[in-house]
Amino acid sequence: MAKSMSWWQRAGRPAANPRLPAAWFLAERARSPDPLGTIARLPRGVGVILRDYGAPDRADLARRVAALCRRQRRVLLIAGEIVIGLFFGTLARLLMAALTTAGMVIAYMSSLANALVDDPSAAQQGSIAGSFLTLVALLVIFALDLHHLLLIAVVDSYGLFVPGAPLPVGDLSQMITQVVSKSFLLSFQISAPFIAVGGIFYLGIGLLSRLMPQVQ
Repeated sequence: MAKSMSWWQRAGRPAANPRLPAAWFLAERARSPDPLGTIARLPRGVGVILRDYGAPDRADLARRVAALCRRQRRVLLIAGEIVIGLFFGTLARLLMAALTTAGMVIAYMSSLANALVDDPSAAQQGSIAGSFLTLVALLVIFALDLHHLLLIAVVDSYGLFVPGAPLPVGDLSQMITQVVSKSFLLSFQISAPFIAVGGIFYLGIGLLSRLMPQVQ
């Protein structure tokens, strides 16, 4: 069990008291210039979350904060929340990528692949059909108040990913794999009518060109 726990949990979490604190201190030098001094003066039972991600000496700071939390028997969390945030952001991006992929397939089948426009969601150029599908999806989300479900999911994530608990890396990897496969399946389903019509059209043009070469 000890080997499966991450370094920050072994360093900061007291084994004798598995209960999580009710109050947390965000150790970030943008808000607290002296996080070590502030942690040393915290009341007993207050946990510490180290969020100084952009600091050049963050590794040394993390070691010093972990040593201080170990001496004071405080719960210490490092980088756990950013991994969960990247996970949810990746899921949302993969789902939106299904629309971009479907739009590109539609553009190929409708001879609009060369007509590219700026796609702000992907930060690159994309097809007109992909940009249209993305804008329609965002419009539907806000028109039907589906963004409320996204906010509720963020709140409920604290019950699913309990602060201080080991991250289910295997479950996260499996979920990413399933979402990638379903994203490609969804993009194919959206563009399936255009693929069918385009295939029939190109088949007819091919037969016509073989029967009447002068049509070309």
